[in-house]
Amino acid sequence: MRESPNSSQAQFAPQIEAKTDYALLLTLLMAMALPMLILYASGALAPLMLADEHINAELLGMFTLAAFGVAALLSAQAGRWVRKWGLRRSATALFLLTGVSFAALVLFEHWFGMLIAIAVCGVSQALANPVTNQAIALQVPPARKAFMVGVKQSGVQLSALAAGSVLSLAASLWGWRTAFAFVIPLCLLMAFLAAGRNWKPKVHAAPPPARGEANRAWLLYVMQMQASVGITLAAFITQVPAFASQSGMSARQAAFLITLFGLMGILSRLVLTPLASRLRHESDLLIVLYAIAAIALVVTFGAGTEHLWMIYAGVAGIGGTLVATNSVAMAMIIKYPGFGEVPVASGKVSMAFFGGIATGSLLFQGVVLLAGSLYAGVGLLLACLISCIWAAKRLRASVTKAGCTQ
Repeated sequence: MRESPNSSQAQFAPQIEAKTDYALLLTLLMAMALPMLILYASGALAPLMLADEHINAELLGMFTLAAFGVAALLSAQAGRWVRKWGLRRSATALFLLTGVSFAALVLFEHWFGMLIAIAVCGVSQALANPVTNQAIALQVPPARKAFMVGVKQSGVQLSALAAGSVLSLAASLWGWRTAFAFVIPLCLLMAFLAAGRNWKPKVHAAPPPARGEANRAWLLYVMQMQASVGITLAAFITQVPAFASQSGMSARQAAFLITLFGLMGILSRLVLTPLASRLRHESDLLIVLYAIAAIALVVTFGAGTEHLWMIYAGVAGIGGTLVATNSVAMAMIIKYPGFGEVPVASGKVSMAFFGGIATGSLLFQGVVLLAGSLYAGVGLLLACLISCIWAAKRLRASVTKAGCTQ
């Protein structure tokens, strides 16, 4: 049966308080977690994968560029695909493509086949935000939308935790290919659940307001913020473990920093996304979060051998602030009609974020090499955060002028 992407114009009953739809919550969480798992797993299992004669450090480095590069290139179109195909087909395709990626990595031994497998997962990443945001827009009551955005965005950090714990244990016992193979049945199960779910708008959810053309300035401000956030997060998370080791941390302590980052990211998304929705201006919270993140950045790279606690504090600060800004941005897209159609706007913002992730580490390393100083790279990240504060202020002024505050 063909699903109508525009079926949200059907008649809605008066809004009532709805119970949490746990099946939808699981689907949204897995839609964000599984496409990202392949990359976190490649990092967490890197020592075991490098022992494989078919894989080297350069190939592992290409994995991130291949996945996020494809995701960035396709994200702008992914929103239109979701609108055209409908949620059932889009969500099912997302899980099936992820399963195919893991299966290909298990089976292929040639480096080119592995890169193709990672690139296919980039398609799933491109679909993730448009699918999940559209599902929230159509199936979740307004009072719970921000919370559901926070939950589903925390799936990204959940995948990092799973890669560093469950998959690492499985890989140490049976090898990395077997560990990857365990993910395939989960992808197939989620594809089955997505295909069988009723994706029609729920009667307890208020009808989405009519959305015309997107406010170009609003969208550009959010895209600028998310591109800068992507650059900062990618550079930070790749540089901090090495910096911590050079400062005197053991390998286990340095690895724990990633776990701390993931835990703080989950907590911040669950707490700060609903909080932002209750403020008169979400941009006010964004400005504060960017400022705190800048301080955390300085604290992290200002640590020395006698003050290792500063690295822990800085990592917790970045995870507790900057990670949440992505969820707040997605919640704003769902809330304000001025951003245009939800899947289309989500795709464009995801394109900016994935582009930042794909290039962040390379930009940081390039600046460090040119200037001959690590702190030149830190300066680049601070400039990104300052640009975020500027964009958030401009967005606040534009939203206020349009009379869209609550």
